[in-house]
Amino acid sequence: MTKQSLTLYNIETELLDLVRLREDTTEPEELAAIDTQIAEYVGREVRKVDGIASLLREFERRAEIDRAEAKRISKRAQQWARREARLREMVTSVMEATGQKRIEGQHSSFVLVKKSGIGRGGSAASYRLKVD
Repeated sequence: MTKQSLTLYNIETELLDLVRLREDTTEPEELAAIDTQIAEYVGREVRKVDGIASLLREFERRAEIDRAEAKRISKRAQQWARREARLREMVTSVMEATGQKRIEGQHSSFVLVKKSGIGRGGSAASYRLKVD
């Protein structure tokens, strides 16, 4: 802990720096030392409740923002997966309808691979698309 005056700004800045440092630390001894410093700041300056409460609210807001972002990204990933599945189904249907088991491109190819068991509509000849 520094010997500077523990103004509200200094407490908030030091606590935030210690929290960030703790997140980047893996050594048990270092974690214990950082935890001790955090506890000292909180314990010695707990009367400056507004500053500590402000940090707690900021941490909560950042967590909410990250959860919302994760949800948004997850939705986007699901949209891409649905698009991929629809396109694969279309290509598979066209290849089945035209009797093509393999289509060659310059850099890639499509291959229909027979699924085991009974496919859609009771048809025993159901395929999945393999992209090479």
